[in-house]
Amino acid sequence: TTTTTAEPAPDTQICVMSNTASGVVYTVPAGRKFVGFFGHQYGNNNYYMEVTTNGTSTTTIRYYGGIGATPTNYKHITIVEHTLLAGTSVKNSGSGQQCYVLGVESDA
Repeated sequence: TTTTTAEPAPDTQICVMSNTASGVVYTVPAGRKFVGFFGHQYGNNNYYMEVTTNGTSTTTIRYYGGIGATPTNYKHITIVEHTLLAGTSVKNSGSGQQCYVLGVESDA
């Protein structure tokens, strides 16, 4: 008998910025995982990111951590590394403004 194993797909650098209100910024593809950071330029009050597995209110959380590219962001807000599995999406808040996703996508 012959056994074949699939070659692992190479890691992919993910670096995304969006200011689309309520827009999906990134979704982890099937068979992959994401390890990295995401957050909102302002990261407080009406500015947050949503993490969801299928878009329903019972499977969606809000993340108020900050990350940004300009000196006006709220740098006092802690940013932590996250691991997301296939099918998980990260969305911008309904308030819009800049949000960011930065990390590495790899085989699960």
